[in-house]
Amino acid sequence: MRAPEKPLKIVKIHFSTTLISFQMAKFFQFWFGLCLLSLTIYIPAFFIINSSDDLVEEVTLKEILPSLSYAGFTEQMVRRQIFQLKKLKIDTDRELIDALEDMEDVSNIDVEIIQTKQERIRSSDRALTDVDIVRLSFEDAESTIYLLDFVVIDKSFLNFGHSELVGLMKIEDSKRGRYNDRHIFELFGRIFSENNSNLVNFK
Repeated sequence: MRAPEKPLKIVKIHFSTTLISFQMAKFFQFWFGLCLLSLTIYIPAFFIINSSDDLVEEVTLKEILPSLSYAGFTEQMVRRQIFQLKKLKIDTDRELIDALEDMEDVSNIDVEIIQTKQERIRSSDRALTDVDIVRLSFEDAESTIYLLDFVVIDKSFLNFGHSELVGLMKIEDSKRGRYNDRHIFELFGRIFSENNSNLVNFK
């Protein structure tokens, strides 16, 4: 009399297995759909996110000053110079490109990536790869060419990373060569000063 019960158990086990398979399928469908939705949003956004050269085009003095430690400046030196610039009532939120464009004797402003997809420049750098050196160049009325080289971590598609300023590596011009700390801060003070519209008097 108990023999007919066995098929019922088999049916019950089969039903449970089917239910679990259905739930797993719904689970994977949910996450697959979520991944597709995320990529649909992220892919267009990736091309809008600033690249290395875009970042330098929009960099402000406030962002540049802390990064001077990359060029060998101590934290104390940077804090002291920030204090001096604030005493001069310099707007540190102003973009470097905008300040240069407002100067009467500055021309040929250009931003270009001169080295791309490099390994980290120094062993202490955060990024291992995708490091760009971006050069901002411009010329004054005396045909002096100024070069500012920035180290930038480029945006990354796979790591969902945006471009990030690592530091200002160096400043030089065609007459004086590479700048020391005093020349760097004098140059920024002249560029960002609201009372000055010329660069040629910088010595």
